[in-house]
Amino acid sequence: MSLAERKYFEPRDDDNLTGLAELTTETILESVKNRYLCDKIYTHIGEILICINPFKPLPIYSPEIGTLCDRIVQNPTAGGHLVPHIFNVASKLYHTMFHTKKPQVCVISGESGAGKTESAKFVIQDIVNVCVSGGSNGVTLSHKILMVNPILEAFGNAQTLFNDNSSRFGKFIELTFDTRGVVTGAIMAQYLLEKSRITSQSVGERNFHVFYYLLAGIAKSSKKELFSGIEIDKSRGFTYLSNFRYADNNCTTNESLESFHTLCNCLDAVGFEKGEIIDVFLVLELVLHIGNVVFFKSDQAEVKNLAQVNILSELLGIEPTYIIQALTVSVNTARNETITIPYNSRKAQDVRDATAKALYERTFAWIVHRINMSLSPSPENNTNQIGILDIFGFENFQRNGFEQFCINLANEQLQHYFNQYIFSMELDEYQKEGLEGIDVGFKDNSNIINLFLNRPYGLISLLDE
Repeated sequence: MSLAERKYFEPRDDDNLTGLAELTTETILESVKNRYLCDKIYTHIGEILICINPFKPLPIYSPEIGTLCDRIVQNPTAGGHLVPHIFNVASKLYHTMFHTKKPQVCVISGESGAGKTESAKFVIQDIVNVCVSGGSNGVTLSHKILMVNPILEAFGNAQTLFNDNSSRFGKFIELTFDTRGVVTGAIMAQYLLEKSRITSQSVGERNFHVFYYLLAGIAKSSKKELFSGIEIDKSRGFTYLSNFRYADNNCTTNESLESFHTLCNCLDAVGFEKGEIIDVFLVLELVLHIGNVVFFKSDQAEVKNLAQVNILSELLGIEPTYIIQALTVSVNTARNETITIPYNSRKAQDVRDATAKALYERTFAWIVHRINMSLSPSPENNTNQIGILDIFGFENFQRNGFEQFCINLANEQLQHYFNQYIFSMELDEYQKEGLEGIDVGFKDNSNIINLFLNRPYGLISLLDE
């Protein structure tokens, strides 16, 4: 163990703040700040682990540290002092699941940029390291599980004003184990992908990472067989990458190229066929080129740049006339009669953008489904489970759309669950044990939840009506 690692694991009196003489908001913040200034980014408050994003690499995540944390969790008396660390949470999840034979869950919450995605990766990394896994052809199941995160981040994360790697979707990852504690698979679910980002981004923000990886790959990668071969008009770029000009070369960097190769390697390791990878990249090219279709004539839309439609025709393998019809007119059949209604230019743009969003959303859903096909366990090997919830963080922009509202409401629900679990249940326990005069003050957000989610008069129900 290095000197920096040994220094981090030196015990302190404030490792667990339940030992403070006075536990208030002020004393908690002061203690957490003092620890943060010493690079002690983790702090315990009972069973809760607080993490403050250091915004810099720290040498405290080596396999040796994982082994040490696991040994202490298994035998606290002989193992040593339990210094706060994310690996402790992972080890406790695994051993509690193994010994009690009951499913466990880890809920990771916080504002955007707090470090939730990295924390989820560390939890999964340590769990698959402390247990045994099988595999064949040199690629273990544990390795496949660890390769999933770069794929999901490429397609589901983006740069925002607050966070260069912000999750724009929620995910729940369930690791499965057999009776021996051997990891046998993983099942993933994704929620609320921020589709609006596909067609427009606020100033200073970017589209999903994968588009920039794709363009770097097209420009500089030797893997030309993965792309359609269609030339890109560098002087114009892409409408859907609103804060980016291809001619400025600001996304075909070596970093983006390295990320592209990492993505390709991860897709291959998880089990995607070469033809499937080609199809995914083709859809991404298709989404970008759809955004460059321009309409004119306000009352009856027509395509202004037919050359762009020809590109879509080549990518899709269908006649240009069908593409033009799909984008500019509505065709309905009623009582054996076909009714054709032309769109105005604004409606045609909406149809274009909705098509791009649907293509990307379904591709993302298919990628998650394909990952599950590769990693899902057989029923007989799905005895125990550990779930890790990594949900997008709360953000408050100058202008918040409906999708951001859904994200923030999900965070309110998570905070409500936290309040119920930590505070309300604790007070109930005090009352059962006859302890009186104990008051635990907390901000109850039930009114906010009820305002939106109550039925039949909550705002969401009323919007559905």
